[in-house]
Amino acid sequence: MKFPLKSANIKNVFLLIGSIVLGKGIVLLCTPFITRLYDPYLFGILALILSFSRILFVIFSMRYELKFLNVDQEERFSVLQFLNTHVYTLFLLSILVCSLITLGLDKPMYYLMVPFFALVIAMNNIHRFYNVASKNFNKIAVSEVIKGLGQGLIPLLAYFSSLFVPIGLVVSELSGWAGSVFSLSGVKRLTATQKFNTYLSNLKKAYREMLLTGSSKLLNVSTDEIIPIGIGFLFNNELLGLYFVAKKIMAVPISLITRSIGDVTNNAVSEIFLKSGANKAKNYLFKQFRLLVLAGLVFGVGVYFLIDFLIDIFLDEKYEKVSQIIKLSLVYYCGMLMVQPLSNYFNIIGKYKVSLIWDIIRFSLVITSFVVGWLMDLGFDKFILLLSICLFTGYLVFVFLLKFYKIKDDRTRV
Repeated sequence: MKFPLKSANIKNVFLLIGSIVLGKGIVLLCTPFITRLYDPYLFGILALILSFSRILFVIFSMRYELKFLNVDQEERFSVLQFLNTHVYTLFLLSILVCSLITLGLDKPMYYLMVPFFALVIAMNNIHRFYNVASKNFNKIAVSEVIKGLGQGLIPLLAYFSSLFVPIGLVVSELSGWAGSVFSLSGVKRLTATQKFNTYLSNLKKAYREMLLTGSSKLLNVSTDEIIPIGIGFLFNNELLGLYFVAKKIMAVPISLITRSIGDVTNNAVSEIFLKSGANKAKNYLFKQFRLLVLAGLVFGVGVYFLIDFLIDIFLDEKYEKVSQIIKLSLVYYCGMLMVQPLSNYFNIIGKYKVSLIWDIIRFSLVITSFVVGWLMDLGFDKFILLLSICLFTGYLVFVFLLKFYKIKDDRTRV
């Protein structure tokens, strides 16, 4: 089988893989110490904050950063200025709303951190896509290492400082994202904004596209982030913390493929689409998909046989259930690895409604799993297995849409 990436793309893939290995490796090496200092309950608190933040970040940017992939260099910076202004405006409004909700409903004060997490996650995503479109993969690589340093080392420092323990975890995560944002963009790009009148004028032009891309991404993110919220509701914060740690551990190997190949694939698909049309871009994706299926199968087998041994070595005994959670979720993780790097195809070619349909189906499958789990009073293990199967089915639906959705216009673009 011919390798589907060009030599330049191969270099970029391995650059990103190397940076993710280093960044996630730092987190992985620190994990045995972190899990001995912090209880699963505290990871459950962090999981809830991140879940609400990731839903809010989509409302901030409305996924309009995808515009970077189908405009030229001159227009790209103008889009960036508009997005910066849009995100900062909504961030200030969200602080007010979040404060009123937290104080009015007498919720824990750490929920006031949600808008700040949403801001750094939104800016990270926006400037990451800007660098993907501009082929600045070196900056993306540096950002991965800086994020790993923040998420791995700061929890250890926070625990032995005067900081309150839960805040130590929260600050470490926030600092990791903030450092990543600065390494991606620098002060000049972060402060590139538009006059408010210009911003309002551009918002009128962009709002229809933002509603389509934003609604799709909001459903996409909500599908993933409603899971921790639902687990906290159906079970308890301790089981939620164990699920969060399992997901954080699996993010290390999954990110090697989904983020590195995904960034390069998005850039390549954008170039092919602009030059040769959507069907040529689809053919390229299917070449990628064959490689990803092979990687997914090898990954699944390796994790199944090694995870018990690795968890026993690295984690404290109160986290031993993490290996069982990973095994029950393995079908989902394999599906993510195979499909996630390809999942921006319909957005890149401008078929936002197709992407929205897929996200509606995925969201419905997750909600179904929660309803079934609640009505049948499923135990935690059975629920996680059901949830994994539903999420994997959602990825199968994307492959079906990619295969059978017909693109009429395949004209060569000038």
